[in-house]
Amino acid sequence: MANISDIIRAYTADEHQPYSVLAKVTAVDKTNNTIDCEPLDDSAELLEVRLQAQTGKGLVLYPVVGSDVVVSFFSKDDAFVAMVSQVESVALESQNESLFQLLSDLVDEVSSLRVTTNQGPSIEVINKPAILAIKSRLKNLFSK
Repeated sequence: MANISDIIRAYTADEHQPYSVLAKVTAVDKTNNTIDCEPLDDSAELLEVRLQAQTGKGLVLYPVVGSDVVVSFFSKDDAFVAMVSQVESVALESQNESLFQLLSDLVDEVSSLRVTTNQGPSIEVINKPAILAIKSRLKNLFSK
């Protein structure tokens, strides 16, 4: 006959096993880096699922509302998005920098570029509108 600790261990063994479910995104919260989603197996809606395994700086992929994601669980109460099928935007930040801000600063510097010649300073950058269009595209990609 099994003792009570063996019974409890057997009963709770599956609770801490990692597993994943496929779900459809219903809402994205870019402020808190979480999503709400509905599992495709018709189980209960998952709320405030983290977009990062650990919160803080790093890479965040914001999925499109209505797209599919794989939600992985460390335990029944601890979940995060492991994969996304469609990316709406991206955030990449280190301790001191964000990729968007770095690229934005680069575009600003290139668009205001001046070259000094023997004849004096050069005229404005000819393709400034195209360079600023790139900045707009970067803003769309890295919107938060």
